[in-house]
Amino acid sequence: MSFPDRLSAGWSALTEQLGVASEAPIVFLLAVLGGALGVYLAGRLQARRDRTIPPWFEIGDVAMLLFRGRSLEAANPAARRLLARIGGEAAPLARLTGWIAATAPELARGLEERFEAGESFSAVFRDDRGEHVELRLRSQGALSALQIAPASQLHAEREAACARLAEIERERARLNALLDAVPVSLWQRSRDGRLVWSNRAYRELAAERGLDPDDPVTARELAAPALVVDEGREGMRPRRVALPAQDGERHWFDVVETDLDEDLIGGCAVSADPVVRAEAALKRFVETLTETFAHLPTGLAVFDRNRRLGLFNPAISEILKLDPAWLARRPTLLDFLEMLRQNRRMPEQRDYLAWRRKLTALERDAEAANYEEDWILPSGQTLHVVGRPHPQGAIAFLFEDISASIRLETRYRSQIDTLRAALDKLPEALTLFGPDGTLAYANTAFQGVWGFDPWLGEKAPHVSALIALLADASEPATLWRDLLEFATGQEERVAWAVRIKLKDGRILRGRFAPLPDGSTLMNFVDETERERSHQHILERLDERENARVEGMRLAAQLALQIDTDIDALERMVETLPETGRAGAEDLLARLRGRIAALSDLPRLQGRQRTEPEACWFDEVVSRVQRTAAGRRVGVEVQAASGADPAGISERRLRQVLFHLLSESVTRCIEGGTVTLSIRRTPEALALSTVAPVDAGHGREEESGLFGGLLARLIESLGGTVSAAVDGDGRLQLGCTLPVPLPAVQAPGERVEEERPVSSA
Repeated sequence: MSFPDRLSAGWSALTEQLGVASEAPIVFLLAVLGGALGVYLAGRLQARRDRTIPPWFEIGDVAMLLFRGRSLEAANPAARRLLARIGGEAAPLARLTGWIAATAPELARGLEERFEAGESFSAVFRDDRGEHVELRLRSQGALSALQIAPASQLHAEREAACARLAEIERERARLNALLDAVPVSLWQRSRDGRLVWSNRAYRELAAERGLDPDDPVTARELAAPALVVDEGREGMRPRRVALPAQDGERHWFDVVETDLDEDLIGGCAVSADPVVRAEAALKRFVETLTETFAHLPTGLAVFDRNRRLGLFNPAISEILKLDPAWLARRPTLLDFLEMLRQNRRMPEQRDYLAWRRKLTALERDAEAANYEEDWILPSGQTLHVVGRPHPQGAIAFLFEDISASIRLETRYRSQIDTLRAALDKLPEALTLFGPDGTLAYANTAFQGVWGFDPWLGEKAPHVSALIALLADASEPATLWRDLLEFATGQEERVAWAVRIKLKDGRILRGRFAPLPDGSTLMNFVDETERERSHQHILERLDERENARVEGMRLAAQLALQIDTDIDALERMVETLPETGRAGAEDLLARLRGRIAALSDLPRLQGRQRTEPEACWFDEVVSRVQRTAAGRRVGVEVQAASGADPAGISERRLRQVLFHLLSESVTRCIEGGTVTLSIRRTPEALALSTVAPVDAGHGREEESGLFGGLLARLIESLGGTVSAAVDGDGRLQLGCTLPVPLPAVQAPGERVEEERPVSSA
């Protein structure tokens, strides 16, 4: 029996003796002293016999209190020291229960209840110093003995183990709750397949298959072999397993099992249905891409993160001259580039290794990530190559054969250069403004005509800035405001021409025409010499006309005088004899005939100028009228006086008139009439037609009506064209052809004089 147990037994015997001797005070006192002395001596002897017992087991460290009811009858020194340490003015029992309640309130309430009921009990608690204290209560009748002593080491360890065990149980419950909340099937099984433990996800999986996870047979069926990997595996490599459900649908899981100890194996199963569906969708997507890329003319090669060819289309084998069977073996990017180098399907590189490193490091180099280059192959072929990295480490290359585009662009640029060179040789000033009003082109003659550079030192000056300089160099006129509105306006525009007088006295003729894309073409021709020649010709014509009129007047006066003289001669002839009179009368008759002819000369010339002649346009109009009659369209001619070709080639003029009338007849409504007007001015010959058209035709542009041969004919004659639909729905087509000036007599050239009229 241990010392505390023997002490407790002695204490109990002492209390029994105290109860018997309570009637005799002296005997009771002697008994108490004797019992205390015996207890003290027994403790000393026990301490000598067993020095391994801790010193706090000494009897002096055990607080013993004797209560009668709730009143303290006796207390040993240890009990008094304890009460003194607790302090307070309350009763000893109240102070003790308050001290216990500070760390163990439940124990304090139990102690109060035991005192009231007179029951015995024992307990261990941790005091306010954190030490384990053993409390024992023994009650007999009205007396109660309370023992408070340090708990033994074994008891303290047992209490600590129990507390640790309780904490472990709580932790286990929390872990079980956490594992039950995990949407992953977890289990433990023995090596013979018996299920030892599983979480809620595993049990739900078993329920979906119609199995009972608590049944050893069904649990074994569920755990093995359906969710068990091969025993001879290395490490924790997952295995994908398909499990059929009750509805017949197959569910996929990624299963992993590992050894926990010699007897247990732990496993988990993660649902792989989303992964399987994603892989299937990815497979279908790749097949769709492959089918789509198979019809593209651009070569495609995609290398995965391991730099192996993962995807290519047939065009790449045709463009790069690679064997499809070799591509199907998924070569690496380095092998791919090396094969291109061997087949001479890449440009010659001075440092091939550095160039290859640039291509293979696309995903690491931010600048190389925008790789785009034109490869000029030794064969003369040109490939446009684009390389783009992807976030997952893949690289995609696009190969496009642009040889035809390069040749077309070269030929197009050559034609543009030729056209620019031809336009620069023209003496006319040409400028082209884009749809936004910025200068797009100006030939070299512009600076010679206007005297300043049209580019104004800028890359693309605006038309408003150029027009301001043109207006400063010319006489004040409103045409420049109209020209600015014409060049920047968005409404329908029609070509027009204008005469411009510069401040230095020169005369320019400006022509302005819209282009189909919204651009504006301006043409300026220096007509100063032409104006002077034209004025000189008009003066010569006026002089000759005045001379002719004066000659006619003098001829009439001469004829009158001669006629008067002849009358005098006739009177003289009448006085002659008969023999000489016949010859004189015959001579007078001839003289009168000559005088009559001389008198009728002005009248005959005036009649010849007014007699109608066969005009140059009659044949053309007749041909078009016959064609128009089949379409039930009439043709009328309104020709002003003097509408002669005036030096223009009649053959080309008839061609222009024929196409102009044919266009009007074609667009005229059935039953309508086309009116042709021909006007002649000293400067130009104007042809215009008016024809009623359907409202659906809308407004026609010049480029749509005057194209092809007709436009070239009019341009060859130096003319301009116009097309518009008025508010009454009538199509008005017209062209203006400049009249060439007659040749001017060179200085010193002799003019043949008119011969006089013979006398006989």
